[in-house]
Amino acid sequence: MLSVACSGEYSKCNPVQVFEVSSTQELRAYRDSQILYNGRVWYRKHSNVRGNEFFESALWTRGDVVINGRTFRDNDLRYDILNDELLIRRADGVILILNSMQVTDFTLFIGGNTFYFRNFRISKSAGIDGYANVLYDGKTTLLLKPVKEILPLGYKQVDDIFVQTDYLYVLRKGVATRIRGNKGLMDLFGEKRKEIRSHIRAGRLNVLVKEPVTVIPVLRYYDTLPD
Repeated sequence: MLSVACSGEYSKCNPVQVFEVSSTQELRAYRDSQILYNGRVWYRKHSNVRGNEFFESALWTRGDVVINGRTFRDNDLRYDILNDELLIRRADGVILILNSMQVTDFTLFIGGNTFYFRNFRISKSAGIDGYANVLYDGKTTLLLKPVKEILPLGYKQVDDIFVQTDYLYVLRKGVATRIRGNKGLMDLFGEKRKEIRSHIRAGRLNVLVKEPVTVIPVLRYYDTLPD
């Protein structure tokens, strides 16, 4: 409905001003939707496989996504780690696969926890590609990349099943190095290994690569050491 904005006498009323503001807002909302809902339609392909292809849960979760520098908050998101794709659900129920060359990063809020993912297709670094969960971000960055694959007849030798593997990386000076164990972590520190070991002993730190959160205090200390 068109409102009338008046100043003084009725003859000075100007209905166009309010209409123009409304049109501008509608145009902005339309442009935002074109940026956010830019992708192809998603269809379920693996209904006969036990489990699911998603991160944490097949349920939709609320989350934020950054596309071409624009942040869009509080959307229905789901991360398909089988295909390394981010899905969004529109208000009409249509599910889209977002363009991975435009998504800079995204955040999922699941069960009281916050999971932040960066897109290394855009933020290019040697040794890693696609989306990765940022666990720590300092001079060095600790990344967890979850991967799922389908194991044929993996369930009681009867049904195919989804199997997840988590890969841990340390990003340093633009290069991501996969960490396979504690020795690999120590090797990454080079000349600083002795100082790192002394810090671990002094702080009685229990560092296990299989439990990535225990690596964070070590990297935080490493980042304080001079180059």
